[in-house]
Amino acid sequence: MVYNLVAKHGIVRQGLYPDSFSAGASSTLNSILFTKLREYALVLQHLFSSSSSSSASSLSETKAKMLREIHTILTLTLGPSQSAEEPFTWEFTDKSGRARTARRGMPVFLRLRRRPGQPSDSRAAPHGPPPVDWEAALNVSLLLLPPARLRTGESLMTHIMVLTGVHVDEETEPVVLPRWDPMGSLA
Repeated sequence: MVYNLVAKHGIVRQGLYPDSFSAGASSTLNSILFTKLREYALVLQHLFSSSSSSSASSLSETKAKMLREIHTILTLTLGPSQSAEEPFTWEFTDKSGRARTARRGMPVFLRLRRRPGQPSDSRAAPHGPPPVDWEAALNVSLLLLPPARLRTGESLMTHIMVLTGVHVDEETEPVVLPRWDPMGSLA
């Protein structure tokens, strides 16, 4: 598979044409894109299910706006893509400094790099990097309300807390829940 990709598209050394930071450490970008796509899925689902605004044109306009926003995020993080009409010349210099052009059959060095253990953007890390305001940086909103986050899988319940206890009061019934319910939801 790698051979076919190299034969079709070629390779440029990273020193000559470096990747953006987001291309090498894509977990944050993936997280942002997943959040936006889940949000968009809920919006499109709501538009489609509401009988008054389920016209094909309004859905198409909304989808086009969403795709423009996704394209903006990708362009800001990965850089602008090259136009399909713009020619790309594969040139390099050899050891003596002479310009060369990559030709079929010429050996090309391919290096795959993996970066394990990249630090995450944890707001709880006391000595880690400061958190990034992605909404301001990308000019998008990343707001899903908690019920929508659960429905789309953006956040999952990872634990549950069970408090068991009895408060005995001589003047009232033996169980008084507000003392054992930390959020007040059982009262």
